[in-house]
Amino acid sequence: YRASVAEKTGGAASALDHLVGIVVVLLNYVLKLVMEWTSRFEGHMSETALQASYAVKLAAGLVANSTLVLVVSHYRRSPQFQGEIDWYAPGGLLSDVRSLVVSNAWLTPLMYLFPTEAVLPFIQRRFLVNPATTTLTQDEYNDLHLGPSLGLAARVASVINMVVTALMFAPMMPSLVVIATAGLALMFWTA
Repeated sequence: YRASVAEKTGGAASALDHLVGIVVVLLNYVLKLVMEWTSRFEGHMSETALQASYAVKLAAGLVANSTLVLVVSHYRRSPQFQGEIDWYAPGGLLSDVRSLVVSNAWLTPLMYLFPTEAVLPFIQRRFLVNPATTTLTQDEYNDLHLGPSLGLAARVASVINMVVTALMFAPMMPSLVVIATAGLALMFWTA
């Protein structure tokens, strides 16, 4: 179906290709939240060991979700290519990879710029808490106004994912390196 949509649009990237990239980035964000929550149950001797373990596992999960899932989902044999896989076909792997790298380059830094851990307390303190009549203690009120922690391990894992995804498919589409570099610059400026 996807190949027929791409053929009708003259090989241009279809809305489905862009949707694939956005869905993978959103699934990576959910994977980050789940791994962050489950890492708290591990018995590490220090916070540094916990963050290092979290970064390695998250990087492996993000890379697997971003690259391996796309390759496996596009692994189909076509009789006209004598068993070879045509990655360059319209609606094929490379259009999905391009959409994924573009989505990863702008959506991931945007998610770090406006994290849910910061947006929800902002809504609460802006619209739900009246400072004059609140029954919150000073510590609870201070916690409400503190921002989220930086989350360096998750950012390192996202950078590794961006670099590995771009470099894995760069021999087939060299422009991915430029897109990923722009994404890394955007990630740097949103820190």
